[in-house]
Amino acid sequence: MVVTAKRLRNIKPWERHLRERVDGVHYLRIADVPADSRATHDTVAAKIRVRVPEGVSVLIDTERVWATELQLDTERPNLLIIDRDGSLIGSFRGLFTPELLEPVVDQIDDLLEKK
Repeated sequence: MVVTAKRLRNIKPWERHLRERVDGVHYLRIADVPADSRATHDTVAAKIRVRVPEGVSVLIDTERVWATELQLDTERPNLLIIDRDGSLIGSFRGLFTPELLEPVVDQIDDLLEKK
């Protein structure tokens, strides 16, 4: 899940609902730091330590590698589904809604059936 660091809390509902619906998935949270931001890795890390529960890992992408390579608009969460080989097989963007959850779960279920 990739989202701008300012909106990191927006991925919490996604992760909660996905964990309820799908077993065996590994989550990677990536906080994108926009190029026009004055934030540094250290300032973002300090905020994450306060706002994100202990034990929840978040990568901080100050170079915007993920957003740039995948042409992501990170103002809203981006859920990227990546298979065991590292291939991107699905991409969804938006705040959590039950309607958007269904195609995400369907694609994850399809991937897990193929393992």
